Formats: sequence, structure tokens, C-alpha cells
Amino acid sequence: MDVFYYWKNHEQDIKAGRLGHFASTSEKLQEMADGQPEFIWVFKTPQGHKGELQLIGRLRWLPQPLKGFHREAGQFYLHYDARHADSMLFSDSDSASALAATTHWVSHHFPHMRSANFKGVHAQEALRGQPLKELKALAGGFSGRPLIPVDVVADAG
Repeated sequence: MDVFYYWKNHEQDIKAGRLGHFASTSEKLQEMADGQPEFIWVFKTPQGHKGELQLIGRLRWLPQPLKGFHREAGQFYLHYDARHADSMLFSDSDSASALAATTHWVSHHFPHMRSANFKGVHAQEALRGQPLKELKALAGGFSGRPLIPVDVVADAG
């Protein structure tokens, strides 16, 4: 099992260094973590492309938070390793054809998420079976780059 996660503010989160977890007041996020996914696949609506979706990356799931993490009351968390070599952003998933393919895939497999505009519990979903297989094939056509550049990881290490 993997997880589909709609990451609305990914650019702001990355710039602000808010990495390593997603938080929600929904227990659904905890249910996803309890399923021990391998990856969290992250999506967004690209600016100026209302109604379209972009697969922005794949993040390596973590069963526990990294050292120094502080939980907030009433929040559920899904953790990931931003420094793992398998945690990447797709650098060419924003072309017109990539957006069309991603939007079609989501519309076909998760129409309830789109109709709810990816709000609340509709921003995350378990990925299994054929939808996951198709997503991996779709992502296989994109180039990836580390979520955190190697020089930043080396400086932090």
C-alpha cells in the first residue's frame, strides 16, 4: 500500500523548511500510517491550471517521526524521510501532456476526491492494486530530483 496525498502548499512548506510530516485533524491520516505505506505520492493543482492535477513527487514513508518532532494535540501525522534518496520531486510532470495524464488517472480512480476539491478527508487516499500500478507507470515517465538537494543533505550530515 502507498498513499495519495494532495499537498496544497508544497512550495511554501519546502521554502519554510516544513518537511518530514503531514498533519491533519482527520483520523484517516493515522489509518494510512497504520497501513505502513512504502511511499506517499504527492499531488497539487498547478497555478493557473484549475481543474488539472500534477504529480509532484514521491516521498519515502517513515513509521515514526524524526528526532526533535513535537506532536500537537488533536493532530494526526503521516511522516516521511525528506532526505532519503527515494524521496523525490518530479521535475517534468508539469507539461500539458503530463497534467492531462495525471488528471485523467485521478478522475478515473478517485472521482470522489476531485468532486470534493481535495478538502479534508478527501485530500488523502490509500493506493493499492491497479491504481498504484498505473501510477508507478505514469511516474516512470518523469525525471526526478531529490526533495532536498544532495549538497544540502551533505551540509546537514
